[in-house]
Amino acid sequence: MKNNRLTKRECDIMEILWHSEEPLLASEIKDQNDELSIYTIQQVLKRLMNMGFVEVSGIGYNKKSIARKFKPAISEAQFIQNTVDEKIGREFTLNFVSQTKDKELINELQEIINQKKKELE
Repeated sequence: MKNNRLTKRECDIMEILWHSEEPLLASEIKDQNDELSIYTIQQVLKRLMNMGFVEVSGIGYNKKSIARKFKPAISEAQFIQNTVDEKIGREFTLNFVSQTKDKELINELQEIINQKKKELE
């Protein structure tokens, strides 16, 4: 990823892709946001691909033609992590852990921490 900052249109399209269960055609993205023209969607998808945020995931049919399907190359969580500095990330993590009441989640986090400690030794 070259850039962690996205324009409003780029964010709009990434939100749609992040919340989709399957890769989408440009026309399917348009169906979910009437404010975007198909031309804008195609241009933004091209930029997002060049930035490493989106990748082609296959092909599908758009009416009678064949078109590419797109999916996010990074998760929404990875994007957020890359946009906040380490201090804010640390504060967020500490706050999250102190506020949770899910013992299973705490155990899962503990396993990840223990594994990371072993990697760093």
